[in-house]
Amino acid sequence: MAGPLWIEYPGAIYHVMSRGNFRRSVCEDERDYQRLLQGLELTVGRFGWDLLSFVLMPNHVHRLPITKNRP
Repeated sequence: MAGPLWIEYPGAIYHVMSRGNFRRSVCEDERDYQRLLQGLELTVGRFGWDLLSFVLMPNHVHRLPITKNRP
């Protein structure tokens, strides 16, 4: 279940984590990892973030996006 919406502060760093239901795997094979990377690339571009770090694991994903300064 998704948490509440969060407010973006210019230059803020967020820890974003998601995992499979009941801690089950979200990545079964290399193709699944590639899909996650493609989705991550699209999301970072869509929201105009810089990505400080990320890790893809079989049952969860961690991301550290940095919001950009907005006028």
